[in-house]
Formats: sequence, structure tokens, C-alpha cells
Amino acid sequence: MDVAQFPTNVLVTVDFARTIQTIRTLGESYVLDAYQRPVQWILTSVGGDESDSRDNNNNSRCSSIKHLVVISPYEARELQPAVRRSTRVTLHLYAPRPNLGIRPLDGLDLYNVSAIRMSPTPPIDLVTQLNLFSGQLYLKSFSEYVQVCNTLRLAWLEAEPGSSIAADGFIVRDADSSGRIPTTSTSTFLQSPVPFLRTLMMQIRNHCEEIDKTHMGAILGGRLLCPSDFEEP
Repeated sequence: MDVAQFPTNVLVTVDFARTIQTIRTLGESYVLDAYQRPVQWILTSVGGDESDSRDNNNNSRCSSIKHLVVISPYEARELQPAVRRSTRVTLHLYAPRPNLGIRPLDGLDLYNVSAIRMSPTPPIDLVTQLNLFSGQLYLKSFSEYVQVCNTLRLAWLEAEPGSSIAADGFIVRDADSSGRIPTTSTSTFLQSPVPFLRTLMMQIRNHCEEIDKTHMGAILGGRLLCPSDFEEP
């Protein structure tokens, strides 16, 4: 599929993307999936000028996160001194949630480096994009499930008359009435991202391990989930 259809709010650096140096003679068809770097270090920045990011009491003022960039371990180490002095940029430690027994780290609150005393919570759209890119398989709640489905233009409820839904759950056409199928106007996808994401999450991010019994495995398998699927075990 055309990967340009994916949202572009989450960025990566060149150093993160280029894990190894390739040999030109291998050609453009050489597959480097085995060398994909895991998502671990995140830079976020808040809006406003540096001079405006502190209040009169010299306390950091919380603002909304405007940008999220995935960086390499080398960049994280080299940038730490500068980030510690910044009142706009925060370095976060992150990892995709491996199972339901581990609390999610997508709130970016496990380990932070910054002059900002209280880093703001990242908006849900950035969190969704980050989790999809990193290969996170488990969601926190039914509302997050709805957010993921809306982002990917996948159905999260039974089809209504007038709608057209593909076998993998991709919404080809919304219901004509104000039915239960949510609007897809906010989604950037014109074709189903399911085959691409199944390859990313199963073969690349999870080393060909089975994902069908996970939340994302169900979503990418065209199965509908309900609130009880997100209750604590």
C-alpha cells in the first residue's frame, strides 16, 4: 500500500531509521526487516516560545505536546545535557506493552529528562500513532480501541444498512444515515492498512510470533471487540 496514507504526526530521525550501513551491491530489493530498531527513546516538544514556557514563579508551565520524534539510543545519550536545560523539550523512555500484566508506558511518564517539572500528557492521536508504529499489541480501554479503529478506518461495531465494510473490517463506505458506523472523515486511509500492519506487527516487530489472541491481532483479524475484552484479568 501507499504508506503516505499513514498520519505523519510521529516522526523518526535518520539515525533511528538507518540501523546498519548497507552495501550498495545488495541492490534496492534487499530486505532489512531483521534490523528494524525497537522504539525506545522519544522526544516531545510543547508549543510556545522558550521565554514563555515558564511562569512568574519560575515554574514550568504545562502546555500541549505539539511534536513527537523517535530517536536512536546514541542520539538520546548525546542530547541529554541539552534536553535537561530545555523548558520545551522532554526526553522519554518508552516501550510497547508486551502483555496485559505490564502497565502501558504510552503515557510517557516512566522516565523523563527535561527542565519541565511536569510534562503534559501526550494527545491520544499521537499515542495511537506511536503505539501502531512500535507494534504495541494490547490496548488500555474500549475507548482506545475505538480511537485505533477510527484512525485506521476500521469498523468497531456491526455494519448498518447503507454501509460497506470489507472482510478485514475496512470501511469502504459509511452508513448513509446517522447510524452506528462512525464517520471516516478524520481517517487518512483510502485503502485498507490491515495487510501492511499485520506484516509490521507480526513479522517485523514481534519476530513472526502469533498475535491473533491480542487486541491488535483481533482488530487486524477483522474481529469486533467489546468493553469486557478490556477488563482487568
